[in-house]
Amino acid sequence: MKLNVVRRFSLRTAMVIVVLFAMVFAVIAVRHRKLHEHRVAIAELQRLGARLNMTNTESQNLDSVKDAVGSWRRTLVAMPDVYVPQVRFNNPNLTEDDVRTMIPHLNNLLPLFGQNFAGESFIVLDINNSPLMTDAFCAELKPLLPGCRFLDAPNRKPGPSPYSTPY
Repeated sequence: MKLNVVRRFSLRTAMVIVVLFAMVFAVIAVRHRKLHEHRVAIAELQRLGARLNMTNTESQNLDSVKDAVGSWRRTLVAMPDVYVPQVRFNNPNLTEDDVRTMIPHLNNLLPLFGQNFAGESFIVLDINNSPLMTDAFCAELKPLLPGCRFLDAPNRKPGPSPYSTPY
């Protein structure tokens, strides 16, 4: 009976293992980059004057990004702790240039699958009570924001949106 059995691996087996680890870590690195862009997008949208409704993974409303508490597993596999299902443009200080500056940041937001409707993922842009959102401006923005949908119509009579919480 041999007790000191040393298992030998071929160079090919070692290379296959290294390639598999590299592929797994490459996927995780890409996800971490997207998560970083998501966090930067939230900060930039707030800085530019958009009003965000933020939720955690259980769709509970959050007042700020700091209120989100994530587990180490979510951090390891680069899953966001904060989602933004709705962006409101009812800030009277917004200009068209501000909204155009927001376009890349809106496209970097990561939607939570099925948060808005079952089986669908998108960011809702609430344009109710926004003086700058006209039909022409909305038509200009729609092709630039494929992951977003507009809520309400421009030039709607003033009043609170039934879908947004008061600020």
